[in-house]
Amino acid sequence: TNRLSGKIPSLSRMRSLITLNLGFNKLSGSIPSDIGSSSKLIEVALFQNLLTGRIPPSINLLANLRLLDMHENTISGHLPDDFGLNHTGLKLLDLHKNDISGIIPENLGSLESLTSIDLSWNKFKGTIPSQLSFLNLLQFLRLDGNKLTGSIPLTTEMEYMSKLNVLSLRSNQLTGSIHSSIGKLTLLTSLLLDDNYISGKIPVEIKNMLRLEMILLEDTSLAGSVPEPICSLKSEQKLKSIFVDCEEVSCSCCTNCPV
Repeated sequence: TNRLSGKIPSLSRMRSLITLNLGFNKLSGSIPSDIGSSSKLIEVALFQNLLTGRIPPSINLLANLRLLDMHENTISGHLPDDFGLNHTGLKLLDLHKNDISGIIPENLGSLESLTSIDLSWNKFKGTIPSQLSFLNLLQFLRLDGNKLTGSIPLTTEMEYMSKLNVLSLRSNQLTGSIHSSIGKLTLLTSLLLDDNYISGKIPVEIKNMLRLEMILLEDTSLAGSVPEPICSLKSEQKLKSIFVDCEEVSCSCCTNCPV
């Protein structure tokens, strides 16, 4: 197949552009600094290219944006100041597999239309904004492979995230325990918290997640045992895999532990 190469030209004359889909090419250079002049843009898909540099501040001018997908490039630097503040209709944000650094903006927590956030495999640091727990349409939250610290912030407000299917916070530097209110995520299919510094016991409330297919809790500081009601999910429901640190956590049903 033919794949486009070269740089993305100026967009300053494309003021009526609604969709910019240049994904899966070999485009290089930076994202045009005047991308904000195409103010009618609803979708920006620049995934799987060779793009470098920062996301330009003018992206904040795209008030009609519904989809922003720039995954698998080499985009770097911090997200623009006030990123997300003007994107009130944004439904999908996918920036995974880049070199983006800095903190995750709290503004994302006010984007009530968001159904999917994937910021995994970047260089984000700091804590996970607690504001994300108010996104009641969110189905996918993937923040794996960053340098995030602090505790999992989704505690008492967890009930607002009732539509969440995937919670993936793997390979960070998270600490603290898994709060019992995680059991309110009853539509969750994947709970992926491995390769962190989380500690304490595995909450029995996970048994309320009747759609769970995978639990990854290995390479952590969790201790105790996997509660039997959670093991019952494996025999009765869709749960296929449970991974823990077998020496620290006793488990009668875990995929990687000898019975």
